[in-house]
Amino acid sequence: MFPTILFVHLGRKLPRYLIENIWRTKKLFPESNVVLVHNQNENSANLSKFVESGVELFFFEKRRLLELSLEVPQLDVDTKFWKGYWQLTFERLFAVGDYQRENPNNPLIHVESDVVLFPDFPFESFLELDSLAWPKVSNSHDVASIVYSPNFDRYSEFMSHLIEVAKETPSTTDMLALSVIAARFPGRYAALPTMFSHDSSTNPIFGDRGSWEVFRGVFDGLTLGYWFTGRDPKNAWGVRKRYLCPLNSPLDYSSFRFSVDNLGQIRMNDEIPVFNLHVHSKNLGYFKFPNITFLQKEVNLVNSRKSAIAFSMSGLFVSIRTHYKDLIRAAISIENWSKLFLGSDKKT
Repeated sequence: MFPTILFVHLGRKLPRYLIENIWRTKKLFPESNVVLVHNQNENSANLSKFVESGVELFFFEKRRLLELSLEVPQLDVDTKFWKGYWQLTFERLFAVGDYQRENPNNPLIHVESDVVLFPDFPFESFLELDSLAWPKVSNSHDVASIVYSPNFDRYSEFMSHLIEVAKETPSTTDMLALSVIAARFPGRYAALPTMFSHDSSTNPIFGDRGSWEVFRGVFDGLTLGYWFTGRDPKNAWGVRKRYLCPLNSPLDYSSFRFSVDNLGQIRMNDEIPVFNLHVHSKNLGYFKFPNITFLQKEVNLVNSRKSAIAFSMSGLFVSIRTHYKDLIRAAISIENWSKLFLGSDKKT
């Protein structure tokens, strides 16, 4: 049984990179079942085009989870930031559960909207796992860039753990909650390998030893894509900067060289496959198919460590729109100006 590939988007209209990513995934893996979980109007033009191309649509309804005594928590977070971004990223983990509730025995792989998969992505290897699995970023943050679930029984337990953490710490985020859950229930959840390790060490930053033995490749939670493609310019006043390491992650990719083959598969040191890339910069070139020439150019830039800084006018506009109240307040305070521009990256 081939795991279902699940994308989730809640709230405002689908961003272009997600639309391109879904097309890419369906073309790259034509035999796969690709699903978009959403809460939008079913008559949306974007959604109808997906149906015509064989992408399954699933409408997320919280009430179905209430029937199982699973109530989606309301977090104590900034609800105005990007139209409720933090709440929605937490809720998407429940949207995954809603879909699997309707398909309880079907294994699935949740793929974050800005995460691209590469040709060697090991779908069948996931079937060897009997637990949920996702990557780590640091000792305090995990990430739902790739989440595997074998069945609804396991995922239902996971949602109960999410609710438990949210009640204890209402200001949590999805990344913090995942890290807490993994630490609290050792052996119940697997850490996907995020770094090439010759000695297959048990260091959780590299992933569990068992996971490394299963996959023999690297999953990008956040750190590699952030370093490789650059940070999101709308978080940094339009400046897209590469070769940065977010969230105090110990993952350091600066000593590696990268290559891409004629199928578009990226490897580290010509040896270890990179199964996915979390394209935090939202550079649309990564989401196209085919895009081998683009990937080759990007790999060459990264290997030379060039193109460290670029500028996005649209990213600048989003930053201004996000922080306009702060800008007004900062106009009368030098201290506020400093805080605003030195600490503007609200989302890593």
